[in-house]
Amino acid sequence: MARMGNICLGPQKRSVYSPAKDVLVKTESLLKTMEKIANTEKTHENICGSIFFIREIHRIAFPSYRNKIHSIIYIERALHGLRKRLLQNKAGLCLQTQKKNFPRLLVVSSLLLASKLTDDFYTDNYTMAKKLKLPLNYLNKAESVFLTLIDYNLYIDNKAFAKTEKTLKR
Repeated sequence: MARMGNICLGPQKRSVYSPAKDVLVKTESLLKTMEKIANTEKTHENICGSIFFIREIHRIAFPSYRNKIHSIIYIERALHGLRKRLLQNKAGLCLQTQKKNFPRLLVVSSLLLASKLTDDFYTDNYTMAKKLKLPLNYLNKAESVFLTLIDYNLYIDNKAFAKTEKTLKR
């Protein structure tokens, strides 16, 4: 049973869905990087829990290939925004990002935003919060912090999309 802080994701099973395995691997790699930035504890259990978390999110949200690429671009923007704010010493926002679950909330927020902007049918905040057993206001706050980190820059031009897609195909 995988645990995420005080959130239990239930028993894990092997996923049979893997059309874009490279995107999943890239997302897992980004999550590990985010955990280093957010100063989370480095243990084997934590990293394995993160991988199960990513797989569980993909099972719940079932994002399209395009959504995954958008999500990765948003995560890269958020990490850049976090570094910028840490350098500018904006403590108010950065205190919220020091929580242990921040990297995971970053991934959830990026997938939610990507699906909201690219699909007519998407997993909304209420459904995601219910499935992850999170309070809705906690997920809404995480999405708000995420939007602040990316400076509300949701537009992704074709060049950035193609560059990220090309990087994933290597």
